[in-house]
Amino acid sequence: MTEPNDRIGAYRLVRRLGSGGMGEVFLAWDGRLERTVAAKRMRPDRDRGGARRERFRREARAAARLNHPNVVQIFDLVESGDEAGDWIVMEYVQGRSLADLLRNGPLPPGAAVDLARQVAEGLAAAHAQGLVHRDLKAENVMVTSAGQAKILDFGLARPLESGTGETLTGDGMVMGTWRSMSPEQAAGDTADARSDLFSLGVLLYETLAGRSPFLGKTPIETLRNVTGAPPEPLDGLRPELPPELIALVASLLEKDPGRRPATAEQVARDLRALAARPELSPPSGWALPAAGSATAEGEMPTVIEGPIGMRGSFIDSRRWTRPRRLAWIAAFAVAALAVLLGVIGTRHSRKAAGPLRVAVPPPARLGNGGEAIDFAAFGIQNIVLRTLSSLDGVTAIDPSQFREVQGGNREIARAISAGEVLATTLEGKGKKAEISLRRIRGSDEEILWQGRVEESLDPRDALMLARDVSAVLREAFEGRVPRKGSPGLEVRAADYAEFLRIKRRVEAGRGAWAPELERLNAILSGSPRFLDAYIQAASLAIYLYEDSKNPAYLERARSSLRRARLLAPELPDVLSIEIRLAVTEGDWVSAEQLIAELERLVPGDPRPLVQRASLAYQRGRLDEAVSWMRQVVQRVPTWRNLVTLSGWEARTGQLAEARRHLAGALLLAPGNTWVLAKMGEVELAYGDLSRAEKIYRGLVNASPQRSDLTNLGLIHFLLGRYEDAAADYRRALQIDPGHITVTLDLADAELALGHRREAAELHRQILAALEAKERGAALLPIEQTFRAQCLAYLGESRKAVDIALGALQGSPEDADVVYQSALVLAVSGERASALSLVRKALSLGYQPRWFGVPAFDSLRSDPAFREMLAARRS
Repeated sequence: MTEPNDRIGAYRLVRRLGSGGMGEVFLAWDGRLERTVAAKRMRPDRDRGGARRERFRREARAAARLNHPNVVQIFDLVESGDEAGDWIVMEYVQGRSLADLLRNGPLPPGAAVDLARQVAEGLAAAHAQGLVHRDLKAENVMVTSAGQAKILDFGLARPLESGTGETLTGDGMVMGTWRSMSPEQAAGDTADARSDLFSLGVLLYETLAGRSPFLGKTPIETLRNVTGAPPEPLDGLRPELPPELIALVASLLEKDPGRRPATAEQVARDLRALAARPELSPPSGWALPAAGSATAEGEMPTVIEGPIGMRGSFIDSRRWTRPRRLAWIAAFAVAALAVLLGVIGTRHSRKAAGPLRVAVPPPARLGNGGEAIDFAAFGIQNIVLRTLSSLDGVTAIDPSQFREVQGGNREIARAISAGEVLATTLEGKGKKAEISLRRIRGSDEEILWQGRVEESLDPRDALMLARDVSAVLREAFEGRVPRKGSPGLEVRAADYAEFLRIKRRVEAGRGAWAPELERLNAILSGSPRFLDAYIQAASLAIYLYEDSKNPAYLERARSSLRRARLLAPELPDVLSIEIRLAVTEGDWVSAEQLIAELERLVPGDPRPLVQRASLAYQRGRLDEAVSWMRQVVQRVPTWRNLVTLSGWEARTGQLAEARRHLAGALLLAPGNTWVLAKMGEVELAYGDLSRAEKIYRGLVNASPQRSDLTNLGLIHFLLGRYEDAAADYRRALQIDPGHITVTLDLADAELALGHRREAAELHRQILAALEAKERGAALLPIEQTFRAQCLAYLGESRKAVDIALGALQGSPEDADVVYQSALVLAVSGERASALSLVRKALSLGYQPRWFGVPAFDSLRSDPAFREMLAARRS
């Protein structure tokens, strides 16, 4: 490259980042999607007989089968003339290499275990696709500022069981890096997945010991150590390490592949179990980059520069931590060295190239038919969603995801990042119905396919109608094969019609759910292989448990899911409900395992990332949740995803980012009341109070909702209008009786009005509700602070302080947890500790007005308290 604006295909090259191995890496700009990318080129001058070029292309095609958050994503393969060479365009990763982090010595044990777990999960995904890395080392693992590991450089990867084809490395050729290669690699023998596990053991040893287990003074000495010498025992270097961790490292470093763990997934499970131990929890902030970065000779350098600006794009990958940390990390980025994800080489295949998001609006209805046509329309929508969800590489999006979107197909597709819309029209013609189905491209509303079905409108024929529509849709998406093990509609006609009635009532929110669960069980007694009913029953049972805390409903959910698993062991919808159940029970380890399984089943689909973000949020790991959610938004910038991300960003002190993402959501879905409500919530908590009041008054006047009334009450409370606040809270509780946070807010208003007896009764109600909830699932950190607050006001200060500090330890960067803990300590008379938390809450984005409430009266006379608030206002 001689000029900064040289191009390869649609990409503008900005600068050369470095070189290593068989190629060079450049920083580039993708003008179509307005994002920074890395472009890797094979050096044509080093090719001999085209072997390197063929290996380069095979590298792309092999690695492109992968899609995992712990590996680098491939975006494109650009093939050019012989002299120019070929290019792979991939994700541009921010952070530092693990080798760079280790220059300052070993990592904290919790950080080492967490990184090894992530690497093991990435390897498990690769091995499931039949790929082995063969060059795993600290230089090939990037660590982002949020502590996320990304495996780089699958350039030496080749398929497992490749004996039937020509290998480009040649038999007996030693590939890989000396100190981290397996003994079988060093001997020139075949390297399989267990070779990667040996290299993972080397990596884990290095992170714990701060040095290599086999590195000698010369390459030959290193190879001899790898093949024959045992490493220095870890318990002698780090005696504080748990014996189970030392044993795991030793098993990974076995010279005989047969004595190592069987799979990377097994190693990942072991590491997840270790990470759950309190002494091995990753310390906060350990992965933050420091200024300056050396580069190992012959390796791609860590680049001390920031990414290209996003030019007004809503998704800006530059900000991965709080603004106060940006000065530490904004200068660091690295070009990804590997080719891992996406789908390459299928342009001539009938199977579609990647995940397709399809919006499914409710059927448009023409003609007369009354209840019969309404019932048929619901049945058609249900079978369209079911059929599309059963196709490999297709994500069907139900109307609840875009009900608030105004406009036609193009606006719907834009708001939810859908590639297509599957539109249906139902026209009643006497006792029959004519159904028109159309595949519509979201970008320009071009009709890609259309078909028709004619069937009876009689509800007793709903199963026949469903089967006809499903058959036509499978023809429409003939390039998308059914997922493995996707069952048909194995159900009696009468049971199917009854199932649709139940599901219709549940989705409309009519009636009690416990009787509906019994009706589903009656259906399953007559149609025991009806998968849809098991999924619906499990979902209802979880809802009923969350509402009643009756453990019998948990067992009902487990039973339904076991039967669903037997019928469809690899259906994403079943896994999604299982993940939800695990989260409800507080079983984080099982939830992680299920999410990893979902990632394997739906490569490239954002749903596993959403699940990971939600799990991190439930566990109180806000930074991690934001990091995962930003990855989701980069892939599918829907208005819902942007709203979720903005709320979490606001809670971690990133107000500017939250406002920007909310503005993007409102552009995608103008007038959306959910977006407006979130805007008001963010302004109330962290921004402009007058703007928040204006938003909520408009929402309450249009359609009073519990959350909007509650937030309007908070505004009145902050303004000292306690009677108005109490009135707002009571209206909110009429809509949602017993809601814990609203009840707590009402108690605060009663205290401010001098009604201590009424407030004490409300506090006791809250404690009882929290105790009931805890019998079924662990309380969130924020809920622990609610308990502490009630105890503090009831005079149990010591117990309240212990609970608040415990919640704070579990979620130290959650702004709401910090604020509520400060309040508890202030009420309990712990002035010094309360002041410390006030300072932290202010740094996380809380406005001074939140410390003007009566709970902080004990701090008013403290000069340090007044100075902190004054400094924050200025």
